[in-house]
Amino acid sequence: MIDKNKVANFFTKNAHCYDEYAQLQKKTGLELVFKITADNYQKKVLDIGTGTGEVAIEISKRYSTWQIFGCDISSGMLDYAQQKID
Repeated sequence: MIDKNKVANFFTKNAHCYDEYAQLQKKTGLELVFKITADNYQKKVLDIGTGTGEVAIEISKRYSTWQIFGCDISSGMLDYAQQKID
């Protein structure tokens, strides 16, 4: 069984360098962003496993009036994502 605390701690410890190594995740996430249109969504987005917030931030740039929520098992990843938007 996966120890959620170990996973969270690992990602918290490595949040500062995650973007450097997560190129596949970024590419895949941005491909999804480009498929979003204002016509087919409720103007609220929940990014589960947001990591450092790349996808959520990109959506908010495209649709600044939408409500964007990011959640992640790692508090460190969320802290890092928050620093990007502050």
